Order: sequence, then C-alpha cells, then structure tokens
Amino acid sequence: MLRSVGFALVVVGAVGAAACDAANAQPRKRRPAPDRPTASCPDRLVGLWVGRRHDGAVWHEHRISIDQIGSTYTCRQESRSWLGEARDRLPPGCASGVGRAYTVAKLRCGVRVFGAVLQVTSLRLDEQFQTCGDDASGYNLDHLEGEVRGNTWFATNQDGGIDIGAPYAMRRLSCDP
Repeated sequence: MLRSVGFALVVVGAVGAAACDAANAQPRKRRPAPDRPTASCPDRLVGLWVGRRHDGAVWHEHRISIDQIGSTYTCRQESRSWLGEARDRLPPGCASGVGRAYTVAKLRCGVRVFGAVLQVTSLRLDEQFQTCGDDASGYNLDHLEGEVRGNTWFATNQDGGIDIGAPYAMRRLSCDP
C-alpha cells in the first residue's frame, strides 16, 4: 500500500509541476519574474533566457544562451515553433507516435547592451530541422530588443516576416548559458 501511495504522490507532483510550467509559459502580464536562484547570478545578462508566445496559429519559443568572454558577450540561439491552439502549450505528437512535432532552428547571434536595454540579433542560421523528419523550410533572422529588469527581459522581435513587433517576456532560467 505504501508503494501505491508513493507512486500517486510522484504522479501528482509531476502533473502539478507540468501544469505550473505550462501556466507560466506565456505570461499574461508584463512583470518581472519572481525571485529564484538566478536572482543572485554574478552577471546581469549571462545565462539561459527562454520566452514563448502564441500568434493565433503557431507557438514560437526562443532559447537564448548568453555568455561573456572577457568584456564581450556572445550568444547561441535555439528557436522552436509548432502549429497549435493557444491551449496547446506543448507541440503535438509525431505521426509515428514517438516524440513531439516541432521545427528547430539553431543560430549564432550577436549581443549589444545599451544601459538596461539588451539587443540580440541572429547572425547566421547554423541548422534547421523538423523533429519528426518532415521538411523544415525558411527562417527569418531575429532581432530581439528590450529592457532587462531582474530576471525578465521584455523584448520585442523584429524578424522582418512573421514576428514584426512581437512581444516576448523572456525569463532567465539559469545563470549558466
């Protein structure tokens, strides 16, 4: 009996954690992230920043890793997108029944800082693929810019295509890139 109770607690805990993560995936209000371990990061920009939004038909998620070498900031970007309703916070399953269906773009990017404003510009698309093996076509290079307040970066993307003036509340999830 103890084993089944323990299992039930693990399942409830996992479902609860997933629901909390999904509920925080796209914030309704533009406010700073709550204090978390990243509140004491040694550098105000270095770390992993993640933001997502739904445009009515497609989910867009940006994962930007910012590092510092000497006095220069560097970054890598991974962007993911998938078709779905606003309630579909996770990508749909692949037709094979194995894995989730989304497009991945891996990019190199440049970083510029102007006071409290952080600017990240995609410089080159290194790789693009669809997780279920379908074709992945085209990617517009991103230009994210906005104010950093604590662990939240209130950015607007100008990619010259789909994301024109698109707001993102990017959350720093880790002090490590």
